[in-house]
Formats: sequence, structure tokens, C-alpha cells
Amino acid sequence: MEKRLPLSHPLIRSAILLALPLMLALGILFFPSPATTPSAQCTGCQACYCDDVVGPCCWVGGQCSSCIGCIGSCSGEPPNAECIAEDGKGGCGKYIAWTRNEDCNGVPEPPAPVPTATPTPKPPASCPARTWVRVIEPDADIDYEPPYPLVARQDWTNTGFTLEMRLTGGQAKKYEQKPEQMCRQRGKTYPDDCPNDWQWVCVRKVIEQYNDPIVQVDLGMRLGDGVKEWIENDLGSRYYGAKPQGDLPRVWQLYKGPGVMTWKYDFEYHPLDPGTHGGRVMVKTKGTPLNRPQDVSFPYSVPVYLWDTTQGD
Repeated sequence: MEKRLPLSHPLIRSAILLALPLMLALGILFFPSPATTPSAQCTGCQACYCDDVVGPCCWVGGQCSSCIGCIGSCSGEPPNAECIAEDGKGGCGKYIAWTRNEDCNGVPEPPAPVPTATPTPKPPASCPARTWVRVIEPDADIDYEPPYPLVARQDWTNTGFTLEMRLTGGQAKKYEQKPEQMCRQRGKTYPDDCPNDWQWVCVRKVIEQYNDPIVQVDLGMRLGDGVKEWIENDLGSRYYGAKPQGDLPRVWQLYKGPGVMTWKYDFEYHPLDPGTHGGRVMVKTKGTPLNRPQDVSFPYSVPVYLWDTTQGD
């Protein structure tokens, strides 16, 4: 039976120590190459070490293993720079298995240029963002027929006069003003059509709109100022005991309902007294989410004549 020297024999230990430098210099297959060892994510260059080398084994933590990555430093100038690793530095142990020189000779790619952002022009100070409400009052067109009405006792045709009323309800609109980015070229839409060729435009538009319908119409009538005195004094000098015969002043309710936007009505009246008959057509609206009910009135006046005299305002 062949006798073998134990690994602890002085001769074997001397042979191993003499062979170790040659093994490391030739890059023998006992240790993983740089191409098969994962590179550490670190600054510097990649190296790999063993705690001890016994026979063909790299000993790490008391057992045969792959070498342990550590960090070396570059020496020299590319393309001939070298990765130098020293035990006790960069996490390296006593026996350096290999170093990776290409880490020191690679040319880093220049960083991609960062585009300079063009600052967005500020919106014009003359166009502050705001909202406001505009309330539109009802409108009225009031006329009368015939052009020369007579008092009832002289009106053989029993015509009197007719007030012709044509009323329109109100409205409420909410407006918005704000600067908006718009393409300089007509028909284009920002930003799809003109990301870099636009301008600020002060835009005003209606964002809410409601009709304000009429819910009530009243007609007030009285004799004009000074008519009563004219009848009692001037006419009284010719007609003894002359005084106003009509039941004025008076108010008639002509309409009350859920609401209409247009309202037409012909009010017929047979005056008993000469002189101006006038007053106001009073209109009340329903209101909208933007405004409270409106109360507005429209004046009118109708001159009534005698055959032998005329009394105006």
C-alpha cells in the first residue's frame, strides 16, 4: 500500500507555498474568472480574494469556495491602466485571486444632454381670472289705441282706449373671464397643433344662463298731476259742480301664474274724465339660480279729450 504524506507534513506545505504564486500568475481554473464572477456594484475596479489557498482550493470561511469580490483601485492611464488590489483594503483578504483591468480602461458614456425648458410666458395681468353675474330685466312695449280717445259721455262709438302691452321676461347670465393659450394660426387647437406657436388670449364666455319668466302683472292707473284741479276749477267755471267721475286711482291684477317668457294683453278702459290717464305696468319675475325675483315697472300715459278742450300732461 502506497504511503502518502499528510497535508501537515513540512515538505507538502513547502511545495504548496512554492506553487501558489505560479498558479495565481497563470490564472488556473481553480478560481472563477472575471467573466463568471458577478461584478460588484461599487466605485473603483473589481478584484477577488481568498482567505487561504490549499491545494486547488480557495478557502473562504473554512471551506473550499469561490473567491470573494472586493475593490481595487486604478493605476495608470487608459488604455493601459491596471487594477491594483491590496490585502486589508477595499474589503480584500490576504490572497488576491484576480483583478479586472478593463474596469479602469472603459470610456464612460457622456451623460445625455438635458434639454433646457423654455419657461411658459406669464398670462397678461390685464386679464385676471374672474366670474360675474349679469341680470337682465324684463322688457315692455306699451302703446294705446285710438290716438285721440274721448271721455265716455262723448264717445258715441263706445271705444274708450285700449292699452296694448307686450312683455318679455328677464334673464340671468354668469360670465367667466380667464386667459387661455391659443394657436396663432386660425383653426388650430392648442397644444396638439401648436405646442410652440401660441399666445395668451383673454377669453370671456357665458358659463351659465337662465330665463327669468314673468309670474305676475299688475296695472296701476290714476289721473295725471293737476287734472283733478283743472276739472274742478277750469271746467267748473263752465260746468257748475264739475268734479272727477272715475274711480281712480286703481290697480288691476292682469296676470298671475307659473311663469311665461312672453305675455301679450289688450286692456280696454272707458274713461269718465278728460285729461291724462297714466301710471305703471308692474311686473314680477320668478327668479333664477343666479338672481332673486325681480320687481320692475314701466310707465305709460294716455291723453283723454273733450270735444271743446284738450288737457295734456
